[in-house]
Amino acid sequence: MSTPFLTVAMPVRNCEKTVAAAIRSVLNQTFQDWEILVINDCSSDGTVAEVNRFEDKRIVLCNDGQSKGLPARLNEAIAAAAGQYFARMDGDDVCYPKRLELQLEYLRSHP
Repeated sequence: MSTPFLTVAMPVRNCEKTVAAAIRSVLNQTFQDWEILVINDCSSDGTVAEVNRFEDKRIVLCNDGQSKGLPARLNEAIAAAAGQYFARMDGDDVCYPKRLELQLEYLRSHP
């Protein structure tokens, strides 16, 4: 896999009912040069199983079995990000299909 242009960080904890919709909303983006870092913060439900149902190599699950909290998980995501740009969403968010395209367009036109 080549280096993605954009990293989407998705810290999750007990998002079994919503994480699949969140991931699908990224899969359905008009801009497709991305990776998703799903960072599990010790979920006790089926969140990990839901993430593992996706077979797209751009979806990376980070699962160390520890509870560290949102700030620590976001810092981990920043450190692990391969993309030139960084986007963030939660495991219960859903993106409009042009979200990433429009945000990148804005950033490029307003350096």
